[in-house]
Amino acid sequence: MGLAQVDIILGGQFLTPEQIGVYALLRRLANLVALPLSVATWVSAGPISAAYAARDTAALQSASDTGAWIALLPGLGLAALCLLALPVLEIWMPDLPVPVLLVLLGGTLVQLAFAQGMSVATLTGQGHLAAGARLAGVLGYLGAVMVFTPLDPLGNALAYALATSLCAGLLWLWVWRSMGIDTLARPMRRRAWRMS
Repeated sequence: MGLAQVDIILGGQFLTPEQIGVYALLRRLANLVALPLSVATWVSAGPISAAYAARDTAALQSASDTGAWIALLPGLGLAALCLLALPVLEIWMPDLPVPVLLVLLGGTLVQLAFAQGMSVATLTGQGHLAAGARLAGVLGYLGAVMVFTPLDPLGNALAYALATSLCAGLLWLWVWRSMGIDTLARPMRRRAWRMS
């Protein structure tokens, strides 16, 4: 919860009410791109748990790959729709801070690429890795805020995107090192998606 809301809570202390309102709206738009992550979690939870219970590393890797592609491919499509909708959004909101939206979308896409790390860690008894990665993300956000002070909406978006990317990247690394499971969605493993 802390990582999910830290940019709104802390950003609200530095930004004007109008700035944080527009920022929160853009965050919600970027979060729509992450909706396939919920579907990927539901679809892959059973196979990940079953593969872990059976101690079947190949099946666990396959379940992770399938979930990664279920999250990433529709997420890329939603991000493209968001970008195509920018002219309409700019008509509705002439002062739309497009760079803020682009940074938030980029951060969301990084989360989608590393999405299965959280599912694999929490469903295989490695919840401490997930908690540690989230804590590192919050600390990363606080550190980035110091760099971007005085904080503006773009600085807040950059700090948040860096924090969530740090969280996702660390969790990927820790799961890979501790379990030998690569949770990154990569094109070269696309065959696993096609065969499932």
